[in-house]
Amino acid sequence: MKSVFVILVEVFHDVVANIVSSMIGTDIKELKRAILKGSSGNSTSNSVADNFDKVTEKLQESKAVIEEALKQVDEQKKLTERLREEAEASKQIASMNHEQIAAVTKLLDKSLGKNDKTAFKRDIIMNIVFCLIGAALGYFLGKL
Repeated sequence: MKSVFVILVEVFHDVVANIVSSMIGTDIKELKRAILKGSSGNSTSNSVADNFDKVTEKLQESKAVIEEALKQVDEQKKLTERLREEAEASKQIASMNHEQIAAVTKLLDKSLGKNDKTAFKRDIIMNIVFCLIGAALGYFLGKL
């Protein structure tokens, strides 16, 4: 009869084997059986080599999946950093006091005011030119 300690060790061993086998995508128990068969001489070396090839293939697949996951984590990290910077800029704008807001507004008004004066002069000149063109066309079309 097995002692409680031996049973607990076997259960712990099975749990760890299941966790590891699920992480690497292969069955550890099959690998253990294949190694034991190979060491006892009951199986051909090809089956052990095949099992190791399968394990290697599964490990390569797991490596690719992990690399893809790490790449996605890096992309998320970059996105999070960019969003954090945008949030800090928004906080700075939101924390501006009344004098700072008035100064920025005044600066923008001056800039827009210069553009409005330039646009007003240009619009007047264009209106005069089109008025003269319309008068000339009216005169010539009236003669026809």
